Amino acid sequence: MRHAWMVATIISAVTCGVQGHSENPESGIVPQRLSLRRVALFKNGFGFFVGETTLSDDEDETSFLLPAVPVQGTFWLSHPPDVNLVSVVAEKVESEGQRLEAITIPEILKANVGKRVRVTIDEKQISGRIMHFTQDRRLPRIMAYAPGVPEGGMDRPEIWPPFETGLVLIQVSGGVLSLDPQSIQHVTFLDDDVKRHFTRRVDAVAVRVRTAEPAQGQSVTVSFLAKGIAWTPSYLVDIRGQGKARLSAKALIVNELYDLNDVPARLATGFPRLQFADVRSPIGMKEPLAQFLAALGGGEQDPSQVRPRAYAMAESARMGFDGAAMDVAPTYGAAQAGITAEDLFLYPAGRITLPKDRVAYIPLFTEPVPYEDLYECNIPDTVDEAGRFLFRGEPSDEEKDQEVWHSLRLENTTRVPWTPAPAEAIRSNMIVGQAEMPYTPAGDEVTLRISRAADITVEQQEFEVERKRGARQVYEMYYDLVTVRGEATITNFKEQAVTLELNKSLSGEVVSTDPQAKIEKLAAGTQRINGLRKLTWTIEIAPDQTQKATYIYEVYVRGERAPDATRSFRAAPPEPGAADSSPAEIGG
Repeated sequence: MRHAWMVATIISAVTCGVQGHSENPESGIVPQRLSLRRVALFKNGFGFFVGETTLSDDEDETSFLLPAVPVQGTFWLSHPPDVNLVSVVAEKVESEGQRLEAITIPEILKANVGKRVRVTIDEKQISGRIMHFTQDRRLPRIMAYAPGVPEGGMDRPEIWPPFETGLVLIQVSGGVLSLDPQSIQHVTFLDDDVKRHFTRRVDAVAVRVRTAEPAQGQSVTVSFLAKGIAWTPSYLVDIRGQGKARLSAKALIVNELYDLNDVPARLATGFPRLQFADVRSPIGMKEPLAQFLAALGGGEQDPSQVRPRAYAMAESARMGFDGAAMDVAPTYGAAQAGITAEDLFLYPAGRITLPKDRVAYIPLFTEPVPYEDLYECNIPDTVDEAGRFLFRGEPSDEEKDQEVWHSLRLENTTRVPWTPAPAEAIRSNMIVGQAEMPYTPAGDEVTLRISRAADITVEQQEFEVERKRGARQVYEMYYDLVTVRGEATITNFKEQAVTLELNKSLSGEVVSTDPQAKIEKLAAGTQRINGLRKLTWTIEIAPDQTQKATYIYEVYVRGERAPDATRSFRAAPPEPGAADSSPAEIGG
């Protein structure tokens, strides 16, 4: 049985390397790549990695390359109980980096160490065999998430073409000649099979594990959280009619961290609290101690910055406009059952092979889901929080006409929740709209607003029915109690019946509605002189038909200001002939 073992990490500033392989400077052991066993990816740019390194059968020391800089506090080793760890040390080494095409004379010489050449310098020709090409000392290209690379030159652009410093050693008949590769004007290769690519070596971090005795092939499990890899989902809703739609989900995985080779992956929804998300572990040897200590006291990650990063990169499907039999809606198969871990849900993404600095397209699922077409109209309030009508005069035609939106109400009948992501809607292989899919648990419903409905119109007007002047006084301001009658005229120009959800926000107290509306009292209006109300009608409208929804409400609106000398908080007396009313007092 494995158990967690807290590592006291010794950080050494040893940089070592020989031509061909990187070795431990003390034992000569070549660090091995960490074998990744699984990875869980988050939408905010973090990945949780679990890897394994096999201990030596006949040596008491094993070394592995650290794939990325762990988040502070997340780097852990676990091992079998019968393995006695003596020490764990992190150190800088040189490792093989990116394979590049040689485009300069120094680079083509570096790629062909061991070949016979004839070089020309100031019209003098020298023949011999390339013995060695020294490594240049210029700053490497900054890699934000790689361990062991300093960040001091982050803002300095890379020189291109790269200026190679160092020396080339050529074996000639009289000895070994050392030349500046920049001074060589021409090169003639005297051997066949000239290589055109070379590998530039880069700084890396190796973790050296020493045991009390050889561990006979047992393994150590390494786990850590690192920044530099993310997944972003999106949905495609294919509207098929008769209440059925086909929902497809995909993920894009953006990998700027480490090569993934046939690694089981899960895609996580939710946002765990990561207090030290922006603090890098010292075992990554990314920064000096003073900088690490300053970052350690910098506080936790701002949660408001997590959500926007989660919605980067919205993708659209390709569409054919010629009416050919091209179905743009994919068929990926049913959703697989995922795993729930506390407040996180993990989508299974299969085994992934994705080199660094690449983006992968991962199909998730395609399933039929019930849906219904829904048309929505939201009529705003006409009174502000201070009790003033927003319209000073007769509303214009544009102000009378209200926007009607075509929406889709989907029921999640799949086995997985739908995570927040862009959702594209298509009908007959043509895009009809795009909206944000909110988080929708399995078994719940969601409404997606996809397009303006041009064939359904709603015209709204309000009329003053009665006014009681000075009905209420708040400090030095009088308020009139106004009775308002509003009506919304709905016309359906479509060839089929539609269902319209009509919402009206208003300030004041509702007297009556026709037809009967659902009335909600909103807490947002508790500090206002008028409470906030929301009226909702669900109306079925036949083709080429018109219907009306009416409502009556009472609202306090600003009237005249009281004289400065009058500082009482009593209600003003009613006008002669006005209806008797005893308004409540406000203030005190």
